[in-house]
Amino acid sequence: MGWNFMRIFRFAVGIFIIVQGYMMSEWLLMGVGAFFTLLPVFNVGCGSGTCNPASRRTSKNLEQIEFKELK
Repeated sequence: MGWNFMRIFRFAVGIFIIVQGYMMSEWLLMGVGAFFTLLPVFNVGCGSGTCNPASRRTSKNLEQIEFKELK
């Protein structure tokens, strides 16, 4: 899958967090920014809405079940 808008946006936000962490001399914030930058680089995570597994759609017609009442 190629680079779409959401993936580029996530990458840009990660870079922004790294830059802000560098400007404030916060190593932890730079680490968080690096984490959020690597997610779109490796195309992992839920940013693209792919957290849910693909649903299996079956086109099989289910047989109609007939029930008999027992007394």
